[in-house]
Amino acid sequence: MNPWAAPNLLPDKRIDYIFIAWPKRGGIGSVTAVRRTGSASRTRSSLPTTTRSWPTSATDAFRVRLDDMRFRRQEWDVPMPDALLAYWMAWNETDLDRVHGHLITAVTDNVEWNDPRDSFVGLAELEDAVRRLRTSKPEYSFFIASEIDHHHDRLRYRWDMVRNGRTLMEGLDVVTLERSSGLIARVDGFFGHPTPIDHDHSGVPLTLRRVTIATPNSQ
Repeated sequence: MNPWAAPNLLPDKRIDYIFIAWPKRGGIGSVTAVRRTGSASRTRSSLPTTTRSWPTSATDAFRVRLDDMRFRRQEWDVPMPDALLAYWMAWNETDLDRVHGHLITAVTDNVEWNDPRDSFVGLAELEDAVRRLRTSKPEYSFFIASEIDHHHDRLRYRWDMVRNGRTLMEGLDVVTLERSSGLIARVDGFFGHPTPIDHDHSGVPLTLRRVTIATPNSQ
């Protein structure tokens, strides 16, 4: 693992990078290859060892993009709270008569619920939404696809909507808990992953975009 990581930080996907370089006079080598190793224990499938070609310039070599090495504090991840467990049991419940029983132990009476397709307030409205989905799509199931992290009474996690073993939709929820009861007071859901920056058509100002300027490889 990365010996330079700050204490109590763990790699999000548990990946190591091995740099291979030719020695050079003066103690500086030129990186010729990068091998990524390790197990992706927090993803749905294991990540194989990969090797790729790399620029021969030492300057370019330090421009390695370590997108897979996102670090986070271990204590941010928490066991699933009882309220959140009951919430997802409601969405997966095949017996419609039991949906209400799950929800009353999951959410407040005036829970706020938002996703790209709908927005409403109240336990009764949420129960109607669950019943509509379970009635129209009884073969659908939901699975939690990440650990659950938290701060200041808020939970964040990823989920998958699956039918017959096939993932039809990926999503991310930010859930706010009522501090006094531990019940869910608000759910803000998003579909899919944020779209990567499209430098030709982005709505993000140029001053806030990270732009990498390519330089010729030195031999």
